[in-house]
Amino acid sequence: MKHHLHHSSAARAKNSGRNHRRMVAPKKGFTLLEVILSIGIMALLIGSVFTITNASAMLSQSVVINQTQHRHKVAPESYLERIFINLPYDAQITLTEEDSAPQTLTIQNPGTFFPSLQNDYFATLFAVTTTKNDQDLIDVTASWQSLTTEDTEETTTEIATEYQQSITLISNLTSLQWEIYSTTDDTWYTTWSVDQGQPTHVRLTYSHLSNEVIETITFWIPPRVESQ
Repeated sequence: MKHHLHHSSAARAKNSGRNHRRMVAPKKGFTLLEVILSIGIMALLIGSVFTITNASAMLSQSVVINQTQHRHKVAPESYLERIFINLPYDAQITLTEEDSAPQTLTIQNPGTFFPSLQNDYFATLFAVTTTKNDQDLIDVTASWQSLTTEDTEETTTEIATEYQQSITLISNLTSLQWEIYSTTDDTWYTTWSVDQGQPTHVRLTYSHLSNEVIETITFWIPPRVESQ
């Protein structure tokens, strides 16, 4: 009897040891559900990273485009402002309007230099012309001329063009209009002759294809007197 009890106790101890080893045995891999969940989480993380990166790239590109457009807009306006504000006393302004060229603004003796490949030339003539391009939009071109002169006892005659240069100031405009203010009758004119004298203000109104917003800028021409 004692032997039988001892044998049963040993069997229970042996079975208990086996069960214990089965319970504490380490896992040898992941379940299918765990793998699927891990892949899903990784896919969500990778998608979020690509979305953020793409949004940042698009934002950077948009900022660069806006800055470039702003520079292209401000640069010609700033140059024209310097031209008008520094005009000498004997500068002569004319504004003509024709069917082939909507408006041409011409300044004789603008008092400015313009660069060339060799050296800087003093401009004796500055003109801003408007032409239609292939898309039936308006391009604004600035041109400079340096004329040689011949002095006589009675007059000074311009005899030849020494150098000339032109660049496109603004392109792809949908509308453009120059106006010159007359203090005599408090009126803005779309044409101007030398006989009307030296104006005090020149106004430029235009709209661009990119936004169709009507832009208006007024240039001031300070009064000048001949230096003694």
